[in-house]
Amino acid sequence: MGALSVGLRPATFDSSAYLGALLGERTQGRMAERDEANLRFRRATGERVMVRRRELGYNRDKLAALCGVTSQAVAKWEREGLPLDRLTAVADVLDVSPEWILHGDSPRLADLQTQLEDLRGQVQTLLRHVTPPEADQGTGTSPPT
Repeated sequence: MGALSVGLRPATFDSSAYLGALLGERTQGRMAERDEANLRFRRATGERVMVRRRELGYNRDKLAALCGVTSQAVAKWEREGLPLDRLTAVADVLDVSPEWILHGDSPRLADLQTQLEDLRGQVQTLLRHVTPPEADQGTGTSPPT
């Protein structure tokens, strides 16, 4: 029995290699999910650029000229998503907020400007009601209580 046991080695289990492989599989799975979500997000931004371009009546050449890029770049944005380094410039050209391009649920810049003007008008109206007329201030008389 001694000669037989000398020739056989006990099986070893490399737990660190096993756990590393398992972690690698899980990480690759999560990365694939993240990559798919990122791809859907990027495509959605490109679709919003295309929708707004069409709303404005621009063809790809017109948008490209306004953005200082080629029409092939615009086609790529619409197909694969808008690069973040172009986000604010394209949003300005399309007269939308960068948030609208990214998420699709923010109001357009023109809508925000209209709301801002409405608020300014309301503030002016309130100030007229709160501030006494200048004629009463110059007489030295206090308003009735």
